[in-house]
Amino acid sequence: MRLRNYFIMSGAIMFIIALGLVVSSATAAPAFSDAKSVEALPPVATVTNEACLACHQNPQFSITLGNGEQYDLYVSPDEFNHSIHGEAGYLCVQCHVDFEPEMGHGLNFNSRREATLHLNKSCGECHQTQADQEHDSAHAAARVAGNLEAAICSDCHTAHAVERLKDP
Repeated sequence: MRLRNYFIMSGAIMFIIALGLVVSSATAAPAFSDAKSVEALPPVATVTNEACLACHQNPQFSITLGNGEQYDLYVSPDEFNHSIHGEAGYLCVQCHVDFEPEMGHGLNFNSRREATLHLNKSCGECHQTQADQEHDSAHAAARVAGNLEAAICSDCHTAHAVERLKDP
């Protein structure tokens, strides 16, 4: 009888352990490689550009940042739609990946430059080769040395009206 209870208890413990392993492996976050293809299209999101433009197509749409600066949040639908990203069918949230869906999007910046530097990081998600080249540039060296006004991608290429290199 004692041996039988031992086997029943052992079986129950093994079942609980196995069940725990199955549940924990099902809820574990998948591992992703750090390597990204330059040609990789960001994952398709569920928020449409129209949802973003409900606010962002207003030319007066702006916020006041921590230092008192006004930060323009206007996006021209026509300029974006005729940009390389708009013509390729990109969604706003494929570049703006860390935004919350409520007003303010969960972001809090002290200055326009701080916001721009933060947003610039998303360019390298698809343009890894160019981002790697930029990291070895005089601009990056100047930023490392403390000059946060040194050029970043969107200073020259704009944020929402990017054209093909061969386009005028």
